[in-house]
Parts: sequence; structure tokens; C-alpha cells
Amino acid sequence: MDDIHVQKTERFRRNKVIAENVEFDETMLLTMSTDNFLSNEGNKKRIISILIQKFADESIAVEQTAEDADRTIVKRAIEHAHSESVIAVEEYIGILVILTALAPNSDQLFLIKPRKVKFETVFYSSIHLKISSKVKENILFLQAFSGYDSSSAIFRHGKMKRVKFLEKDAEIFIQTIVEIFFK
Repeated sequence: MDDIHVQKTERFRRNKVIAENVEFDETMLLTMSTDNFLSNEGNKKRIISILIQKFADESIAVEQTAEDADRTIVKRAIEHAHSESVIAVEEYIGILVILTALAPNSDQLFLIKPRKVKFETVFYSSIHLKISSKVKENILFLQAFSGYDSSSAIFRHGKMKRVKFLEKDAEIFIQTIVEIFFK
């Protein structure tokens, strides 16, 4: 690698607040924020590699995905929920949306959404959500239609406003728009 490339890479790293590559092992304590540490792809790959090995040493099956793992997590959770209780832990709503759409009503499949210190951890399951079958059947459309939480916040329209709209006033809307969406 030439000096100019190294300088450009370092400048890009500093401008994007990407952590430097840290040589570490499993016994070391983290000396920077987790987000900063994981902003470096090399650090992220090494920690994943260490975690996979630790799980393998404990005879725990691990499946690593190349990109977004939501689909794989839901698929495996549904497969295992037929024979045992499954708890998925996820901070974001995407897994709950996919589970709600694809999972059968089951009292063996749960999602935990960790909360900040002030709030209690919440358990969700398709059987306890008590949403109408109309919303369950169309929740993937609803998620795509309502956008990300940040988009909803900009326009001051939360997802629950759309859910209530679909449950209450939208029979024709659902029949027409959802048919168009799925064509």
C-alpha cells in the first residue's frame, strides 16, 4: 500500500469516526464505546469470530449471515418453536413485524425487546399481541407503507396511528391498496 492510499484511508476513517483496528483477544477489556469499536469492520469480524468459537466450544449452534439476519432469525425461531420454547432478543421492531406476519399463533415463540435501565424488559408473542387478523395479514405492507420510525417521527405519525386506521376505517383501503402492493 502506498503512503497516499494510507493517508486517504486514515483521513476517511477520522472523518467518518471509524475506530482504528484494535488488536485484541477475549481477555481484554474494551477501552472505547461499543459502537465506536464496532464501527471498524476488522474489529467486528474478529469479535464475531471469537463469539462463534466460544459458542461452538459450548456446543451451541451458530449461523452467521452475510447481511441482514432478520429473515434467518425468524425462520429458525419458527422451525424450533414447533418443539420447544424460543425467545428472540431484538432491539428493533423488524423481527416482531416479520414474526407477526409469518409465525403461527404460538405460546412457544417470544420476542424480548430490551429496554433502557428505567424501563422493564417487555416480552411479545403473536398470541399475546391481540391484533386483528386483518392487521396480521397485512403487517408487512403496513411496515413498508409506514416507513421507518425516523420517517414516521418526521411527519409526526406513529405506526400505531396507521394500525388503528387499518383496524377501524380501512376495509376498502386494505382490499384495494394491498392487492396493488402484492401484484
